[in-house]
Parts: sequence; C-alpha cells; structure tokens
Amino acid sequence: MVSSQQIRLLELMRPTLSFVVKTLDQEYRRVYSASQDSKKSLLARLQESGFALQADRSTDSLLYLELPGKSDRSLFLYSHHPALFQADGPALMAVSGSVGERFYAPGIAGAMGTTLAWLMGIEAFRQQFGTLPVTIKWLFDGDSSTDSTHLEAFLAQSGQGSGADFCLCSGESFAVDGSPRIALGVKGRLGVSLKARSAIREIELQHGTIVPNALWRLTWALASLKDQQEEVQLAGFYDTLLLSGETELEMLYELADDADAQAEHFGLNELLLGLRGFQQHYAQYLLPTCTVASLEGIASGDGIPAYAEATLDFHLVPGQQPELVFQQLRQHLLERGLGEIEVNWLYGLSPAYTPVDTPLLQRIVYVLALASLKKLQLLPLSSGSLPIKPLIDLLDCPFVCMGMDYPGSQRGTALEHLRLQDFETTILQLVLLLDMFEEDSIGPDGTHSIERSDLGDSGVS
Repeated sequence: MVSSQQIRLLELMRPTLSFVVKTLDQEYRRVYSASQDSKKSLLARLQESGFALQADRSTDSLLYLELPGKSDRSLFLYSHHPALFQADGPALMAVSGSVGERFYAPGIAGAMGTTLAWLMGIEAFRQQFGTLPVTIKWLFDGDSSTDSTHLEAFLAQSGQGSGADFCLCSGESFAVDGSPRIALGVKGRLGVSLKARSAIREIELQHGTIVPNALWRLTWALASLKDQQEEVQLAGFYDTLLLSGETELEMLYELADDADAQAEHFGLNELLLGLRGFQQHYAQYLLPTCTVASLEGIASGDGIPAYAEATLDFHLVPGQQPELVFQQLRQHLLERGLGEIEVNWLYGLSPAYTPVDTPLLQRIVYVLALASLKKLQLLPLSSGSLPIKPLIDLLDCPFVCMGMDYPGSQRGTALEHLRLQDFETTILQLVLLLDMFEEDSIGPDGTHSIERSDLGDSGVS
C-alpha cells in the first residue's frame, strides 16, 4: 500500500515544486548563459549545493562529483551532456523563459533540462528533510563520440567496489499526452564506411561498357543490404535478438498510437511504410536499424567515377554485438561478389538493458509512477543509444533512462522548449526515488510499501 510517509511527502512537496519551477529561468541563465563557461558555471552551482568534484576521476570530457548521504547506499546519475563541454555555450534567445505552460530556451529539452530538474529535486528533498538517504554520484559525459573509449580513464580510476544501488540516465522523453516514460535500456551502435575503387583515375563516359564504375559497385552493395520492406538481408542479423517476449510486447501494446504526432515532428506525411500503433512501436523500440548515412562519388560528372564512399549506421538491440554485425556485413559482400569493397570500422557500442523482472526495478517503477496523474509508460528500450554499457557493468546495478523531451519540443530550433508540467514531474520523480531509499521505506525483506493495486490512475502501463 502507499505509505503515510509517501502521502505526507507528496503534500509537502507540492508548494516547494511550484516555487522551484518559477526559478527555472534564473537557474538556466545562471548555468547556461552564453557569456560564460557552462562547464565551470555548472561545477560552481553543484559545489554550492554540496557536491565535491572528484578530480582524479574527471577528464577533459568527464565531470564526476559526489554528494554524501547518511547511508552506504548510492544513486548514480549519468548525464550525456556534450554541449556542456563545448567552448561556446548555447546562445540565449532574445526572448527566453516561460510562455504559458512552456519554457523556451536553447538545449532545454535535452540534457540541460534534465540536469536542472535532478539538481532541483535533490535540493528540494534536502530542504524538506535535511540529509540525503543515499550518496549521489553524478557523472557528466561531454564526449560526443560514438564509442565508450573515453570512459576508460574513469573506469580505471574507479576500479572494483565502485558500484551503486541504482542508476538514472538522461535520454528518454515524455509522451505527446504528457505521460512520463522511462526506458529500461539503450540500443547499441555500429558505424562503418564502405569504399569502392575501380580505375586509378576518372575515365571518359563513353567507356562505360568496359570500365568498372566505383559508384555503381557501391550502389549495388548498398541496395543488397535491405529489401523494400525494410528487412535487413545480412545472414543471421535477426537471429540473436533477445527482447521479443510477452512482457516486452505487452509494454508496446499499452502505448498510445502517436504516429501522426511523430510524423508531424519529423515533417512527414506519414511514418515509414505507414506504420502506426503497435507496429510503429515495435519497429521503433525492438528492431535494429541499418541506415545509409552518407554516399559520395568522387567524379566531375564528365567521367566514370573511380572512387565512391558511403557510411552506414546500425542501431543494435540486446543480443546483437557490433563486432558480430561487422563480420556479417563483410561476409554478405563476399557472398555477392562484392568482396573488393573496403569495409572499415568507424565506431561500436554494445546495447545495455535492465531485465524487467529485476526486483529493485519493479519497486522503483511503482514509486516513479506516483509523480504524475498520468500513467507511467515503460519502454523496453530507448530508440537511441548511449555509451554506457562499460559503466553499467562497473556499477553492477539496474538502470533506466528518463528525460523531458517530447515529440513537439522542437529540439535544435529557435522554438525549443519543455513543458513545465513535465519539468515538475521529473523533479518529483527524483524526490520520490530518494525517499524510497530511506531505511523506513524499505522493509526488512527488501520490498517497498507500494503495491500495483494502490497506484490507481498513477499506475504503470
């Protein structure tokens, strides 16, 4: 059942949250103003709140801080925040701040907004209850690369015994209708370049019947990778997929059909293949991708191309590994007589996920659901990727991804914004999560006092 402590917490936090949301513009400008170094500003803001910089585990692209709590438990926060480490911060708009129920500012719908919400949540909890029940370990990752090698120094310095009880990662979104969403994992990634070479120089066009065309060779190779129904043709590509059981499918059936909103967000008349509803969600969250990211032929237009290059990106799901898919791609080209095409590794990330039946995860999901009157939606995976698999292995704990983006947030445009209700919900989620770690909130058998039947309209779907 919902404990009286949880009820009191919700009652206490509502006025505090109302005040905190009103200070969002001030906090954003304080940290992310274009007139200052955002990394230094955020560090100063965190230190003001009591966080201590762990210099031995921080690098040019990593910022790691800790805030002690009263127990040996710990909550790890991972913020993938490349903009924080850029030399030039985001330029403030001529008009920034709240308009109606929205807050407009550059970068606010991504890691910036989530960072401010988590920090305000921590401070709101301490304002009400004093000492934190757990130590907060916060890692800001500023590397925009698509591999995890930049984490090696952090992992080496951390070593064994650097685990956590739970990890929150920035990187998911709210639904169109305002329902909060959390993802139980992230996709992996593989990037490759394909290079085709024929003659040593560009040959006159009239010799097209006797001179090989590098651009044609590469085009045929690319065309062989997928059919017109978007099925990847690499042998064994789908054989090792793990997340297609009844539990994962049930999550997707619970999601609303937001195909029209997604299409509008992308500037399309409709989604690929006219996907809607469950089929759309299945493709977006449980299937791997194979995408031609670029294609270039070196030629003047007056001759047969002697060189052509393409880049491919694969988003991979649990059960797939970038190294294996790389080998499948090379074998595929060999079997089709295209073995002369050069295949080069660009980057690789392994998928990471938390099994839905993890006991602590189930308790945390119940608690997070209390933060909103709308049902919390579970996603088996985020549609995107993060370089966190080595980190999660080191922490040896369950994790989820959450954030404040939504399909209408217009990220990357002059009208980028978040919804204030989503911001408030994210703050309250962190407060409730901290409260869950209070010793009297977790029974001697390790179970929490909240049951599914008590969640009502604040339940989980």
